[in-house]
Amino acid sequence: MSTSLDPKPHAPPSSLTTSSRRGVVIVLVAVVIWSTTPVFIDHLMTFYRLTPLQVSTWRALLVTLLLALFFLVRPPRVFRLQRREIGYYVLYGIVGISLFNLAFNTSVAVNKAAVATTLMFCAPVFVALGSWWVFHERLKRVQILAIVINLLGCALVGSISQLMAGTAGNAGGLLLGLFSGICFALYTLLGRGAVRAKRLSPIVILFYTYLFGTLALVVWGFITQGTHGLIISLDGVGWTLLLILSLGPTLFGYLLFTVSLQYLSASVASIFHTLEPVMTALLALLFLGRVMTVLQWLGLGLIVVSVIAMQVASFTQSRKRHEKDNESHAQDEGDASGFPKPLSVKDPS
Repeated sequence: MSTSLDPKPHAPPSSLTTSSRRGVVIVLVAVVIWSTTPVFIDHLMTFYRLTPLQVSTWRALLVTLLLALFFLVRPPRVFRLQRREIGYYVLYGIVGISLFNLAFNTSVAVNKAAVATTLMFCAPVFVALGSWWVFHERLKRVQILAIVINLLGCALVGSISQLMAGTAGNAGGLLLGLFSGICFALYTLLGRGAVRAKRLSPIVILFYTYLFGTLALVVWGFITQGTHGLIISLDGVGWTLLLILSLGPTLFGYLLFTVSLQYLSASVASIFHTLEPVMTALLALLFLGRVMTVLQWLGLGLIVVSVIAMQVASFTQSRKRHEKDNESHAQDEGDASGFPKPLSVKDPS
């Protein structure tokens, strides 16, 4: 991944500014589209009385079908899974799609759109801890401080002070929000492993995760609720909203974010992604009348700041590692050139 805002290193300054602005506009549109996800889910469950399982299953099913139709028109270069990859993608789909969507949709039902999205942004905490444990990536002091600030923000959003005082709050809602963040963190870590294999394109990876996730949701629905639990009855507006939820945030938002990476580095684009809970809170206020308290807004601000701090720390660490690798590669080329190394002169003192 490039550590520069400009995908073309030798472009003139005016081109750099144009490319950067174009990338910022594209990623902001992607974030706005993503921020509508819990608003649509909240509306479908509130006004159409859909359960979290029904929303999760039908959304995953529609995404899988849309991707399958896309591949019929434009077949990917590499599509088939190898036998050793099947188990990995089954786990990826169950955890990243089935479990995460059930947890997040249930959190939206309990906490409503804004709070559910904000609590989900504890995910970078668990991604950082998971990267430290699985990929042996070092945690800097800035990252540890950001983790503490993030958890404090989650406590404020989850109204933990009221819970401790026994006056109000919902302990189940807070735990659900944190659990959805853990599931999303696992989805991110599993996705990192899939991308590092460098065999399948990101959209093919997305297809298989949704395919196995959909199958798991259908099986779980049959076991727990039978066929009647998965059958839904919607009017034209309801089906339109469900289709927009599947096509917009899931596919179109993903596509725009990927396009933005042609103009912005992944770290910079991810920083803009932290605006999602703010935009969701504003959309939920405007369209659903969902109001957050002052302490919850303060907690949201702490979470956004902590995620930005973690992204900047990760970006700095990645850049230093890249520069070190370049220096090592240049030194290796010098050693292999056949020229003798310069003699070092020791200080006699």
